Amino acid sequence: RLEVLNEAVKAGGKFSIEQVKEINGRVAVPPYIPQNPQFPPGRTLWHSIYDLDEGKLSVKFYLGDEPDPNDKNSMKLRYSPYVDFQLSAN
Repeated sequence: RLEVLNEAVKAGGKFSIEQVKEINGRVAVPPYIPQNPQFPPGRTLWHSIYDLDEGKLSVKFYLGDEPDPNDKNSMKLRYSPYVDFQLSAN
């Protein structure tokens, strides 16, 4: 995962929001994980993007686990689509 990030950063330049989402998707914890209740990962806030130019925050939230229908020893992590918050000029 670190190598994927390193390669993306080496490309240089300013990233679009869509590029940030795509890169994050390649390095994120996969949606299917082994069931291991002794070592569950932290699961509150998945990923956030701060767009300082636009005054916007986009957040993808963890929604819960469900059994993997294809593997009884795995769980599927569920996440929301990105939710956008916009600062107002008040």
